[in-house]
Amino acid sequence: MTYRIRKTESEYVQAKMQYLTRKFLTSGRKEAVSDGLPGQHSPFVRSLLAMLRDYGDRGSLLTFRKIAAGLMESKPEPVPGSFGKDEPGSDFIFQPK
Repeated sequence: MTYRIRKTESEYVQAKMQYLTRKFLTSGRKEAVSDGLPGQHSPFVRSLLAMLRDYGDRGSLLTFRKIAAGLMESKPEPVPGSFGKDEPGSDFIFQPK
């Protein structure tokens, strides 16, 4: 049986900082996506900002993987990816102040 040792947030951040990270998340592919109501954020940006506020209010880390997974229920489905010299095992991390 294999056991996984859970890292603290600090250990996780330190481990991920050794990798070069180049990630993106778009609101859709080549199709048109909703801009929402005039004068307001698009549905994609509104959902992203809500996630940032929620994790910030709780004082916990928010990773690229959590953001991408949390937005996958949006329509059209957002497109996550990487580019350039993105290293395997890398992650983009938002850390509240």
